[in-house]
Amino acid sequence: MLVVGGVVLLLLVRPVGPLAESWIPLLVGLAFIGAAASTGPRSPLWGPGLVVTAYGTAEVVDLYTHVSGAGAWTVVAIGVGGLLAAHLGARGWAMSAASVASPVVFIGIGQWIAGNAPDGTITWASAGVTVLYGVVEPATSRRDGSVGPS
Repeated sequence: MLVVGGVVLLLLVRPVGPLAESWIPLLVGLAFIGAAASTGPRSPLWGPGLVVTAYGTAEVVDLYTHVSGAGAWTVVAIGVGGLLAAHLGARGWAMSAASVASPVVFIGIGQWIAGNAPDGTITWASAGVTVLYGVVEPATSRRDGSVGPS
């Protein structure tokens, strides 16, 4: 699922596709949610999927509304994703602090790349990380007791 998500991202987001780079986090988050849903509550992908999808939703809303204080709303969205992950984790879903905190680090790195690297770099970097995660995660899941495809 994550490999497919990375390829779809490359096809839909500039410089190849028609969508603005603001769509990247939402598309990546949805790829993680899709991969997690294919496994169920034992998937370690729920944490990153929830955090990145919430953040990506705020980015897309900002793209089309230009709401005052958008930076604050993106931080709120990241927090909402973390709270959803904590809520599911308390109910027995596979969740770890690292699975919730790691995407925040990647969000920060992505913002730096988007603001400082040549156009299109963030699209290729995001797709590459998503595909790499999709290739590495199945082995990690088998090792830590999670099961199912990614």
